[in-house]
Amino acid sequence: MLKIVESEQGTQQKALPFQGWALVRVSQKESWKSLKVPFTIGSHADNDIFVNAPTMRALSKIIVASNGQLVSVDSSSHETTSLQDLMVFGIEALGPFDQDPQNMKPWKRSLKLMSNKESNWYYSLQMPLLKKLLPRQQSLRLMTLTSLVTLMIGVLSTGGLSSNEIEDLSLTPISATAGNIVNVQVSSASQKDPYAKGATFVVQGIGNVDHSAQYILTLNLNGLDVANEISILLNEKVIGETTASLQCIDSFCSREFPIDAAWIKDGDNTIQLKHNAEASAYSVRSLFFRKMESASEEEKELAVQLIASAERYFEERHLLVKNIRNARDAIEEVERIISTRTGLDASKSKFVVAKKKVMDAFIETSKDLQFKLQKELKLGHSKQAIQIVEDMLKLYPDPTTKQNMSLTSQLKNLQETIK
Repeated sequence: MLKIVESEQGTQQKALPFQGWALVRVSQKESWKSLKVPFTIGSHADNDIFVNAPTMRALSKIIVASNGQLVSVDSSSHETTSLQDLMVFGIEALGPFDQDPQNMKPWKRSLKLMSNKESNWYYSLQMPLLKKLLPRQQSLRLMTLTSLVTLMIGVLSTGGLSSNEIEDLSLTPISATAGNIVNVQVSSASQKDPYAKGATFVVQGIGNVDHSAQYILTLNLNGLDVANEISILLNEKVIGETTASLQCIDSFCSREFPIDAAWIKDGDNTIQLKHNAEASAYSVRSLFFRKMESASEEEKELAVQLIASAERYFEERHLLVKNIRNARDAIEEVERIISTRTGLDASKSKFVVAKKKVMDAFIETSKDLQFKLQKELKLGHSKQAIQIVEDMLKLYPDPTTKQNMSLTSQLKNLQETIK
């Protein structure tokens, strides 16, 4: 849960001098709001931006102005980083402004936003040679960039492409291979984007169609806030439409569409995603077109045993924190089998019920540990806080996840305090 708290001043603004204003939003679907700089971000409700996540401390980040741009300061290590790290939580901030941007004239606010974005781009530029060539003074830099853009527009115009024309890529084929998970990275933020009308994929490698088999298409996408936002067509025949889902707006989720083998052609097949709401943002991260093989007797028995194991760990979740993680691992393995094999209809109903129980309990356990951690930190009980963080790491054991990395960093900081 992310929320901009409606308050005139945050926890840290009483101690830090006023540095101007910023425009902030916590989601691309939210409207921009103005906040005084500095402002705070954390998991406690006293912050200007409240983030209910296990990776957030009570006071985690302080956003301040430095060298004409906004930067993020870690409340524990005092390390300064760019605001790009906050995009993990969907938080965007633009500024600083000399006055409340919501009271500024639109043209003046737009000019200041352009200036801020250019400054942020320059300071975060990862190309040392280009950064060295561009002037450090923004006015000179803007003149240089304007000249380059004008030159590019002139070249494009000479080639017959209007500078205002947006290339429509919705019908440009993107190659995909049957049986492989293909990363496609198709996205659109507005109706002016190349993929605003949708995208087209040509699936190769199907060969001779097995009309006795079951085929399925899996899409990993987000931005589903509009009913029937995307229609999915195979060889110009509609095989399904997406539905609006709260879980699939800011986060990616998988959607599966069964395909009648009679609609599949031998050889290449065309899959078209028709975006019915061009002004609404959406993204497609991967596509998986495959023939589902029949489950073996061993896989059927494994699915049954894993569901039973998940239910047992669920019942014993209060004995050890690790148990609810084990239950989730078991459920995820069952989901992998069911999503790639046929003949498991007898286990699907039990799986759906077990998955809901386990996932709800996992979230509840994580929130409970987070609440206990904040309580111990407020009381200054570092040793007790370390034990809770160690338990939370059992929920997120994968060292490559953001939750694990954040918790590991927090554990190290706590261990330093008791030395």
